[in-house]
Amino acid sequence: MKAMSQPLVPFRCTCKGPQPALVDLGNGRMVGLLGLREILEQFRAQGRESSPELGEELLAAVKVHNYVADSVAELYKAVLLREYEAYCAARP
Repeated sequence: MKAMSQPLVPFRCTCKGPQPALVDLGNGRMVGLLGLREILEQFRAQGRESSPELGEELLAAVKVHNYVADSVAELYKAVLLREYEAYCAARP
């Protein structure tokens, strides 16, 4: 029996839970984070300014649905702040 190859189709979650988002950690490392867009929108709706404290809060919110090792927590804070700033800049 001959195997049929299927074209690759981007995954689109149809569930009502947190949606996945790909984030570039640098050096070509990509990671999927559940609920990131929803988290960014929540903080933007509150009018939050980018700050080290916000980085801590973003990380805590991301950890609700994602595992983040302690050894990369500082990297994630910096990346999450970068993502937040880009998200807000795209939605003035």
